[in-house]
Amino acid sequence: MTSSDHSKSNDPTSSRGKEKVWEREDYRGEDLLHKSKQVEPLSNKEAAFVDGISETDHQRSHAALIIVVVPGNIPCTRNNSPAAVFLRPVVLHFPSRIPSSCSFLLLLLCAAAAAEPCSIARCGKNKVPIRFPFRQQGKQPENCGYRGFDLRCGSQDTIYLDLPYSGEFYVRDINHLDQQISLYDPGDCLPKRLLGLNLPGSPFVPVFIQNYTFLNCPTQVTTSRFNAIDCLTNSTNSVLATSSARLANRIASSSCRIITVLSIPVPWQAKDDEEFTAALDADIQLTWNAPRCGDCKEQGVICGLKSNSSEEIFCFHTPSKDIS
Repeated sequence: MTSSDHSKSNDPTSSRGKEKVWEREDYRGEDLLHKSKQVEPLSNKEAAFVDGISETDHQRSHAALIIVVVPGNIPCTRNNSPAAVFLRPVVLHFPSRIPSSCSFLLLLLCAAAAAEPCSIARCGKNKVPIRFPFRQQGKQPENCGYRGFDLRCGSQDTIYLDLPYSGEFYVRDINHLDQQISLYDPGDCLPKRLLGLNLPGSPFVPVFIQNYTFLNCPTQVTTSRFNAIDCLTNSTNSVLATSSARLANRIASSSCRIITVLSIPVPWQAKDDEEFTAALDADIQLTWNAPRCGDCKEQGVICGLKSNSSEEIFCFHTPSKDIS
């Protein structure tokens, strides 16, 4: 092997060097890279960063230099130091000292991409906190929430959610551990809203779903026998709802008629043989499949977006502040 070949083989910026993590016999921090004997090839941007180290820096260096290759935005701790567990390290060996410009550049990268959990918002004295994946529209930046999880404050400190094809619902409660939200109707006639409920286009799905038959009957027929839906009932006609197909058919065989059969969200599932009519005035219970923040909640830490330009979820171990 010629001296030029030997020099080329030890050049960390050669094409061979860009395909593998460099040898690290002289590096004493092997624990950081104990699983990183070989990694995927560097991207063009990453390779350019390695190539950008000047020849002068090569001549002045005498210790191993750790370059943190960043696949996108890097998470940083609250004091702007890199969160090493998420970083992709590449170790270079030089015969003299580490170039100070590289350390400065790493700090600049970290400061620019630092991500912290958003503050918790509230609607006046409402006890329901607005936190990721939800955000208070108009008060918190878009990166504080996930797509489709915008909430707004209404009168009397109420919180409401606007479902794309179903309109506005007030928020009673949000359970972040179980990933459930409880909704009720601002107009106090939830059964009427259920007749037109359309969840596609939103990130939410029912916790439970059940078929209900809606019937229209003369009021004098139903008053003493069944529970009518008050807000849909007048002096001449009553609207009933039942999950029992057998009961619905029996009622319809008299002077009642079936309006429709719908699959609607319910807080719990009734048995098919339970022959009763329901008021359907309990809150709507919805859940969401993405993003998954249950793991963060179980750890007692804050869930949020890893960076402003990503939809990747990150667990922050720093407390969130309240904003009013």
